Amino acid sequence: MDHFQIFKPRAVVLCVVALMGGQAQAGDTALAHALGDVGFKLLRHQTQAAGTTGNAVVSPLSLGAALGLLQSGTSGATQSELEHWVAGSSRRGQQFYATQLPAWQSELQKTGAVTLANRLWVDATLTAALQPRYADAVRTRYGAEPGSLVLTDPEQARTGINAWVSEQTRKQVPELLPAGALSSASRLVVTNAVHFASRWEQPFDPLRTQVRPFTLEGGGKVEARTMQAEREVRLAQVPADQALVMELPFEGGTFSLLVAMPTSERPLGAFLERLKGADLTRWRSQLKPQACTLSLPRFELLPSPQSLKAALKASGVKTMFSHQANFTPMLTAAAAKGLHVENVFQSASLRVDEVGGVAAAATAAVVSVKSMPAPQPPCAVVDRPFVFALIHQASGAPLFVGRVVNPAQN
Repeated sequence: MDHFQIFKPRAVVLCVVALMGGQAQAGDTALAHALGDVGFKLLRHQTQAAGTTGNAVVSPLSLGAALGLLQSGTSGATQSELEHWVAGSSRRGQQFYATQLPAWQSELQKTGAVTLANRLWVDATLTAALQPRYADAVRTRYGAEPGSLVLTDPEQARTGINAWVSEQTRKQVPELLPAGALSSASRLVVTNAVHFASRWEQPFDPLRTQVRPFTLEGGGKVEARTMQAEREVRLAQVPADQALVMELPFEGGTFSLLVAMPTSERPLGAFLERLKGADLTRWRSQLKPQACTLSLPRFELLPSPQSLKAALKASGVKTMFSHQANFTPMLTAAAAKGLHVENVFQSASLRVDEVGGVAAAATAAVVSVKSMPAPQPPCAVVDRPFVFALIHQASGAPLFVGRVVNPAQN
C-alpha cells in the first residue's frame, strides 16, 4: 500500500505596527510572486538578525493585510514606498492592495479552511477625525469595521484587543499586543486575524513515526521524531537551485505544503539568500509524481515576537517611520499631524505532525501621537535544514513561509 508523509502545521503569526506622533491567471501570479517576495524578505531579515541556527515562520498574508489597511490611509512617499516594497511599482502596488489581496482573501474564506477578520479600533478622541472615505475603503476591501476603545487606557485597550484576536484565531493567538505595545499616546489600532485549519489528504500513521538523525548546519546531528511512509509524491530535483522540492497536499487539494531542501553542499542561509516569490511558481511547475519513501521530521515552532522595522526600512519603507509620514487619508489633517510608524512586530508559531494543519495569524497597527510498506527508493527523505511554504493551490500564493534548521528545537 502506498503512503506518503504529511505534516500538520499549527501556525501563529502576530504583527504589531506602532505609529507614534511627533492555474494561475496573470493577477494570481503577480499576487503569488509579491507575497512570496515578502515572506522571503522577512526570513532573510531574521537570518541576518539571529543567524541560521534558529527555526522561523512568517506570514506574508498577515503582514500584507496589515500594511494594506495602512496603505489605504496614506499618501505621498508613505504610500508609494509601501506599494514599491510589495510590488516593485506604485501601479502594481495599488492593484495588489486595492484588488488582488482583498479578492484573494475573499476566495480563501470560501474554501471553509480559512477564516479572516479585520477591524479598526478607534479611541473616542479620534472617532470624529476618522475620514469617511478611508473607513469605507477598508470596509469594502477588507471588511474592517470600526470599534471604539479607550486607547488612552493602554492596558484596558490591550486586553480588549487581545481578547478579540484570541477569539478570531480560536485561541491560537492568545496575545497579539505584548505588554508595553500601547502607550497613553495610542489613538488607533488596525487588526487582522487569520485562521487556517485542514486535514492532510492522507494522514500519516503515527505508529510509523521513528526517532531518526537530522543533520544540522555544520555537520552536527540531533535525534528527531520522523514521520515515514511510502506512496506517490509530487517532487523534483532542481539542479539550478541544488535542491529537492516536494509538495504535500491538504484535504480537498485546495492547499498544500511545499518543502525545499538544499543539498548537503549548500548551506540553508546561502540557499535562502537568493530566493524570490517567482521561485515557488518555478518549482511547482517542475514537480512530477514519483513513488518513493518519504521521511519528514515532526517539529514545533513557538511564537517569538520579532521587530520588522529594520527589515522594512532596509527594503525602502522608510517614510512611514519618520515625521514626514502622511496619514491624512486616514484622519483629518489636524489629527494626523505628527503621526508616524514607531515599529512593526511579528511573532509566529508552527506545529507539524501526522494528522493535518492548523495555522493562525494576527496583525495589528497601532496609531499613536508621536503497516508493511511496499519497498520504494528513499527519494524524498527530509533530514537536513529546509524551507517550506503553505500554498493556496489555485493562485500559488503562500499564506505562510518558514525555515527549519533543527526540528528538535521549539
